[in-house]
Amino acid sequence: MTASSKPRPKDWHPLADSDPVPGDPEEIRAEVKHMINMAKSLRAQAKDLTRIRDDNELKGKYAGKLREESGDLEKHLREVASRYERVHGSLSKWASDLEDCQTDADKILADAKREQEENDAAKKKAESGGDNPTKSSGDDPLKDYRTRLKKVEGHRDERAGYYAKEIGTEIKDIIKDSWWEGVVDYVKIAIDVLSWTATIIGLVALFITPVGWVAMIATVATALVMGGHVLLAITGDGSWMDVATDAFSLVTMGMGAKALKGLKAVQTVMRKASVKEAGKAARAAKGAANNNKINNAIRNADRQARKRTTSKKKRRGAERALQAAQKQKNAARNEARAAERSRELPNSNRRELAASGGDKEFARSYKDIQHMRATHPNSPEVLKAGQNAEVYRDRFRTAFGAGLTADLADKGLGTSDIWPDKPYVEGYNETKEQFTVQRGSGW
Repeated sequence: MTASSKPRPKDWHPLADSDPVPGDPEEIRAEVKHMINMAKSLRAQAKDLTRIRDDNELKGKYAGKLREESGDLEKHLREVASRYERVHGSLSKWASDLEDCQTDADKILADAKREQEENDAAKKKAESGGDNPTKSSGDDPLKDYRTRLKKVEGHRDERAGYYAKEIGTEIKDIIKDSWWEGVVDYVKIAIDVLSWTATIIGLVALFITPVGWVAMIATVATALVMGGHVLLAITGDGSWMDVATDAFSLVTMGMGAKALKGLKAVQTVMRKASVKEAGKAARAAKGAANNNKINNAIRNADRQARKRTTSKKKRRGAERALQAAQKQKNAARNEARAAERSRELPNSNRRELAASGGDKEFARSYKDIQHMRATHPNSPEVLKAGQNAEVYRDRFRTAFGAGLTADLADKGLGTSDIWPDKPYVEGYNETKEQFTVQRGSGW
């Protein structure tokens, strides 16, 4: 909307669900003004080129070529200026006709609302007095207003078709649009669909199906969207700000992948330390469980082994008892180590998955680190191995949050090629326009 745009009624009850005659005549007039200024600028440049072409004092190696090219370019500039001058007249008339249609529609709406209020008041009065309403429930007191509004819509459509045909005729000249002009709108729609798909897939991975391949699809889709936006920006049909937004999303995805790699490295080192601690704990527990039996056997065997008067047979039996006790402890230690080494990663609930951006592997790895800390709270080796876990966790969350915020903000504030009536912030689109490089027409 421009500064002079008139606000349209938002509530079209009881005649329609939405504005039946949308549009902004002032925006059309602003575009007409831009066309007029552009035509004047092109003609001024054409005059400058004419002076170069007719300048007989121009000397040098490229003087002849410059005069020749100046003549051709001057002709093309005049042709473009002529197109702008022909088209802006039709657009000016269309703006006025659209404004008249909107004025008529607004008046019909106001009259219908007033009629509705009067009917409601009369009905309420009749009901309070015990009288029956004069009209049956099948009557539509607003039928005439609906009919009038339909006529306005029909007139609007007729004038729109007329001016569209007139403009189509006026732009049939020597200036030929490239094949790209015929497909660019479809390309924009395809990119917009792919962009929204990537966002929806990301949210699905976050709240519904947190599996790695879903997030990978979102990453690939974002990369394809960026490629499409680069194409549009190069041709002047898109903003480089869209490219920057896509690049930021990919960078945050890369940061998240790097943080996951770091967390996995922490978890691997921590698991090794946990395996050792598990073995120690199991060995000590086995000794404590068989304390009376094994320790007595150890002491007896040790005592017998040291008595010179003891027979060789008794000494060998005592040594075998000692060795058996040690083997039991070592077996318990090895069994505990193997169990810890092959232990499955713990499952994560939805809250933990959401905190990890929907990445199941990250959530389970971090929960495994927490489990090992809780299991071995007094182990310096385990605690030291996991001291950087929160650093990578915070980096992952920051990357995920920044990427998601940027994507949702862009979609919330900007326009959409697949949703023309989507609300948007004009200032945001104007900022995007500043990063759009316009291209010229083909002749």
